[in-house]
Amino acid sequence: MVRRRKLVVSLAACVVLQASTAARVCAAWAGQTVDTTAGAINGQVTDTSGGLLPGVTITISSDAVIGGRGSRTAVTDKEGFYRFQALSPGDYSLVFTLEGFRTLNRQDVHVGLGFTATVNVELDIAALKQSVTVEHKSPVIDTRQPSLPASMHGNSQTSRAPEARSPF
Repeated sequence: MVRRRKLVVSLAACVVLQASTAARVCAAWAGQTVDTTAGAINGQVTDTSGGLLPGVTITISSDAVIGGRGSRTAVTDKEGFYRFQALSPGDYSLVFTLEGFRTLNRQDVHVGLGFTATVNVELDIAALKQSVTVEHKSPVIDTRQPSLPASMHGNSQTSRAPEARSPF
């Protein structure tokens, strides 16, 4: 009976260890691995219609960032994903920029040891600034000296006009 109990406990311990290992393998495969001495920030950037936005520049800043004068930068891939790894614990500010879209700021994103903060954002299209300048010069009209002809004498067109006919 004691042997049987030891066997069951041993099997249970193996199952727990295998589940833990499987979870780590799955997390590593999904790109979600974070060690216990640092954290990470990742996410996806889309437009308001859900379209993917590659080429978005994301800048994170925090007093916790070491070596980068307080900030680090990444660019989204072709599917709009980004990732900052090996971040020291602390609160981070994120700035998302892409030409033609409004700049978006996210404040107080907390990163802890072994924690991945997921920050998905939608960028709005920036307002278009256009100006149209129409230039047209008005003709000069002299209102003091009207220059309409007073008579039609000597005009070649009057000689071609039909003459009155006699009713008889």
